[in-house]
Amino acid sequence: MPDKKIFVYRLEKLAADPDREDLDGLQLRKWKPGITRYIPPNSPVTYLYLWLMHVLKIFKNKEYSAYSIEEDGREVCSLVCVPALYKWPFMNRDDLQIKNVFTHPEHRGKGYASRLIRYTLDKTAFNGRIYWYMTDEENIPSQKLCEKLGFKFVGRYRRKRNKYLVYEGEIIQGR
Repeated sequence: MPDKKIFVYRLEKLAADPDREDLDGLQLRKWKPGITRYIPPNSPVTYLYLWLMHVLKIFKNKEYSAYSIEEDGREVCSLVCVPALYKWPFMNRDDLQIKNVFTHPEHRGKGYASRLIRYTLDKTAFNGRIYWYMTDEENIPSQKLCEKLGFKFVGRYRRKRNKYLVYEGEIIQGR
């Protein structure tokens, strides 16, 4: 299996958006882990390890959560916020990673993902917090989405035997 290359993006300040779409009429939900809630919406069973990290207090902050948009009682878009973790040494204590952004195929192209990310950033923002967004090299729609929202490309990682190794970009020097 070839190395999986991961693009890393950073957002230090949410840019103003004059064309910002309204969230009126959308049902927004926040998910928090609990004793019976261990896998966020639209996430694979492998996310069980994140629940375990939360329970064991391995994350550097307590903000492991997920946000979703529902329409007619069905989740059409979701994402997960993951706090800093040992395998991402460039993240500070209060940083969050936006992860597992998913839009149901029937609802793609309607702006749900960008609205949900902006909503999440608004709800979790405070002075000094930095957001990270990581996506596979071949996921062009995801890259365009995060760039549209103001995230800046800072480097690449490659995954090799479940280890992430920096090989390009300013992230090599850290922050």
